[in-house]
Amino acid sequence: MNVYSDKKLVSRIKARQSFGREIATELISVSRSCYPDTKLQLEFLAARILVCNSERNTWIGIDSLCRGYHHLPKSTVALRLSDYHQAGIHLDERYHATGRYWRCNSKLCPDCLARQSRQTRTKIKAAIDRQYPRSYERYSFVTFTIPNPNLSLILTREIVNRAWCLFRKRKMCVSLLRGGCKAEEFTVTANGFHYHLHCIFLHRFILYSELRRVWTECVETAFNEVNHPFVCNNKDKLLSVCVRKLDDASDAVNEVCKYITKFDSWSKIRRSDLVEIALIRRWHRMFELFGSFAPHESASDSKLSPILDTGSLTDGTSHRKSAYWRDRIHKITLHEYINELENAVSNAIDYVYADLSRILDTVFILNFLDVDEICKNVDRNMTKFSGLDQSVYETLRHSCKSITAI
Repeated sequence: MNVYSDKKLVSRIKARQSFGREIATELISVSRSCYPDTKLQLEFLAARILVCNSERNTWIGIDSLCRGYHHLPKSTVALRLSDYHQAGIHLDERYHATGRYWRCNSKLCPDCLARQSRQTRTKIKAAIDRQYPRSYERYSFVTFTIPNPNLSLILTREIVNRAWCLFRKRKMCVSLLRGGCKAEEFTVTANGFHYHLHCIFLHRFILYSELRRVWTECVETAFNEVNHPFVCNNKDKLLSVCVRKLDDASDAVNEVCKYITKFDSWSKIRRSDLVEIALIRRWHRMFELFGSFAPHESASDSKLSPILDTGSLTDGTSHRKSAYWRDRIHKITLHEYINELENAVSNAIDYVYADLSRILDTVFILNFLDVDEICKNVDRNMTKFSGLDQSVYETLRHSCKSITAI
């Protein structure tokens, strides 16, 4: 095996499952003191997170061999091309892959949050591959900070977003930045949320002092618009901006693609902020590609795209959108919804097995419950798998014993 060790894999799975269950438990606890409508939303969201982080919903591909990273579906395989390079895995090496059958896609879910980070990493790498820097242009990794306003997470994010919008419209950015990407991140501190932006810029020469001055003016304007005092403790009264020149833009991709926050930060925030976050129907854009980094659909791509709208045809049917789960909380009980989620996992299992068999050459694909069961019986005769060929059984037993030896 390689540096993507067995112990690390299982530890990561269990850690994310544990954090997910803690968040769901906290949501249920908070819901008891909320109004009925809010209480229902928190309970339904907690149910989604619990099902997503259940052991039954987690699969492991033992001794997997990827048949090509470009065949990886968005919803199943945990490892992306960037993960291969970071972990030192080659496409001809076997490893233990993992993923989820069904996803809640909540920002409060640790594994779904990590998956979004992987997708972001893929988008940035594709954007960088499309760039052809001119002789007078360079890549820079830039981190913008703001003073901690000691406000709720939503209000803090609004200040940062307003400052970024003002910054993008300034003459310095319009004339000197050809393209880039921006990702948001925050950490929980004693003084509130430490919110900052990570960016990769493809740009001409920018004077560092001018960059700090422009950013400080934009942040101060954003603070004034919400009638909140702006205080900068630096001696020169300019906000800190960290700029690092990049010889290879891919060096900063992992930093830009960090999760919005660390998993355990959700358990540290105030209960009022947790409720406010849980009630968001649609999250703000936390990642952005702009300028030359933004994807542009070519004429050939538009010609090849299928026409799916049949509403204008005489015998066609109009589009039907699935009901959003928040719109159904008053129509079904929580118990009925949990049964629906369990059925969704069961239905997804067959699809994922077929999908994985197409892209992975693997010895076995098991869910996490099966792995634990095999480990418990690894030194005893196992009637559950007695029908397997002896050589296949030995391979399975050895692999399961290694990935659970923590």
